[in-house]
Amino acid sequence: MKHQKFDIIIVGAGLVGSSFAYALKKLPLNIAIIESQDIIKQAVINDKRSIALSRASYQVLQNLGLWQAISHFATPIKSIHVSEQGKFAFTHFNCQDMAIDAFGYVVLSQQLKQYLQTQAQTELNNLTWFCPSKIQTIHKTVDDIEITLDNNTIITTKLLVATDGSRSIVRQQLNFATKRKDYQQTALVANVHTEYSHKNTAYERFTELGPLAVLPLLANQSAIIWSIKHPHQKDILDLSDEELLPLVQSYFGKRLGQWLAIEQRQAYPLQAVSSQSCIAPKVVLMGNAAHTVHPVAGQGFNLGMRDVAVLVELLTQAVNHKQAIDDFALLKNYQQWRSQDQLQTQWFTDSLVEIFNQSFLPIKCLRRAGLMALELSPLIKQQFCQYSMGLSGRLPSLIQTQGDSNGYQTV
Repeated sequence: MKHQKFDIIIVGAGLVGSSFAYALKKLPLNIAIIESQDIIKQAVINDKRSIALSRASYQVLQNLGLWQAISHFATPIKSIHVSEQGKFAFTHFNCQDMAIDAFGYVVLSQQLKQYLQTQAQTELNNLTWFCPSKIQTIHKTVDDIEITLDNNTIITTKLLVATDGSRSIVRQQLNFATKRKDYQQTALVANVHTEYSHKNTAYERFTELGPLAVLPLLANQSAIIWSIKHPHQKDILDLSDEELLPLVQSYFGKRLGQWLAIEQRQAYPLQAVSSQSCIAPKVVLMGNAAHTVHPVAGQGFNLGMRDVAVLVELLTQAVNHKQAIDDFALLKNYQQWRSQDQLQTQWFTDSLVEIFNQSFLPIKCLRRAGLMALELSPLIKQQFCQYSMGLSGRLPSLIQTQGDSNGYQTV
């Protein structure tokens, strides 16, 4: 049987995988993408879940030439309000104070994924799709990696990049050691219609049942992500829409007036899964395949996009300097570059959850003091914003304002 050979095989055509495939557009590489779901059937599912794109993710999409089309279905976040239920302490961020037009943007996850998949399909002549197709086995040889698909097709690659989510089949089959943390919370995701416009404000409300994020969508619509502690989750999830709506509003307050309707309810348990290494010879894990984080700070997809930006930069440099793209020194460089950001983001989200879960009075006092200190210190607030927007530390070219002139072009 003749094997099809590729320079790079991407496993998973979700948001991170499709972004990565498109970002390789300028490189003279033969690429394949394996996706287990039928993306045509997935396109007709009415999935209204939202994600918040950080400033860094926006910059990546801008530098790839994708943002103009995406901007038509993206809602800008111009201010952020963080508070604790029933307490005076709060902090507020305004994009004008940072001299930017938006901290980030809210988009429907399905709409963005479909757009990225379509662009990758239509614009990349060097991309082969295996979809729907599932991996049966992964076998390493001296020279490459051999993958057998469920229809007995065998394909080989120099470099295997896994973007197949928190239950990554690549991570499992290649025995990457992982750490897991059960947050003992369930995320309730829904869209709500409100009396007043959100005025492009995102809210993070820490309640006694868990953090409640409210993200702007259309003028009088917002997306909510409520991470509910397990002792309470069954009672809440069993409520009808009519019962649930006033309950959620009672924890949020009246800033958006009366909440009028709730729809598109979904729920899923919250776990953090992180691979102790995101590389092995000829293999890279990216996005949720390498690290899943709590949604409290909206960093999950954005962390994956920063993975994409760094790996694309290193692969571009390798091609330009005639270096093998599967050189293990390159992969170690990737892990070294990404490890601090990944660990810091995991620590940051874990810390927020732990601090606001505490009922110990001294901890309560400290967290309220912390919110007020953040509100009263422009310098700390600026540094916090830079971090949360993904703009701190060493930035790859795709995240820089002039990304195309800083190394993304190939020779």
